[in-house]
Amino acid sequence: MATNRPRGYRNWNPQAESQELMRKVWEVLEEYRTQWPLTLRQVFYRLVGTCDYPKTETAYDSLCEKLNLARREPRNRPWKVPWNALRDDGIIERLHNGYTDAEQFIATVRYSAERFSLDLMRFQPFHVEVHCEAGGMVPQLQTVAQRYGADVCSCGGFNSTTHKHDLAVRLSSIGKPVKLLHIGDYDPSGVHIANNLDEDVQAFLGHYGGDVELIRLAVTPEQQAEYDLPTAPPKTTDRRSFDSDWTVQAEALRPDDLAQIVATGIEANIDLEILAFAREQETEIRGDVMARLSFIRLGE
Repeated sequence: MATNRPRGYRNWNPQAESQELMRKVWEVLEEYRTQWPLTLRQVFYRLVGTCDYPKTETAYDSLCEKLNLARREPRNRPWKVPWNALRDDGIIERLHNGYTDAEQFIATVRYSAERFSLDLMRFQPFHVEVHCEAGGMVPQLQTVAQRYGADVCSCGGFNSTTHKHDLAVRLSSIGKPVKLLHIGDYDPSGVHIANNLDEDVQAFLGHYGGDVELIRLAVTPEQQAEYDLPTAPPKTTDRRSFDSDWTVQAEALRPDDLAQIVATGIEANIDLEILAFAREQETEIRGDVMARLSFIRLGE
């Protein structure tokens, strides 16, 4: 069936108003380049906060349409947006990664050895993980969390029973207390998602054993005031109990502020001296692994 929707690459010649909007989008992208890929919602909220872009679903949908065209633009134009700047998918891939020959395998091993990383959580008194409601935020949260050896997981929506059961099984096998640092919207759904996750995992742990504490890292009412985050009234269709007459989306936080919140939250729940020791061990082991591989020569 024919469609007018853009497919593949497509030349886009925006009107002056759209060009100005894309200029502002690029200001956001440049400011937070180290946090790429950003989610569409994060770009939207930064425009709302910095240039009075309308905070409506209609305006958000319009922005998404323009960003869709900006990424499909094949030419080098000021409004062109690179694919790696934004993340808007929920796709899960399971790809078979085979090797073309022995030399490619050896090169891959050497590449991995050069980037050897130790389990930095191994000697910590607590195992710390970051769980976020929005799956699109995982890559940028991982950029922060990996410096501490903390895992990042998406727990968007009201998690399936299978997910919560499997999470409880995995956490029960860690062998020490676990801290789950949770990031989600401050609204009826966001609060109940976190509570639902906590209660169900705790209930499963009653069977499997384990000590897990869920800590609300963001968004909190205090953070709304501290960071002057835009608010909206709760949806009239959401009948869940909620102790506020306003809501805040997690993606309204500036990416750099969110990164600092995550770093501070992790550091508050680990021993920094142990972390420093683990990093020293990591460097030593990486050097040892590279030395052991040094006798291998490609093509021999």
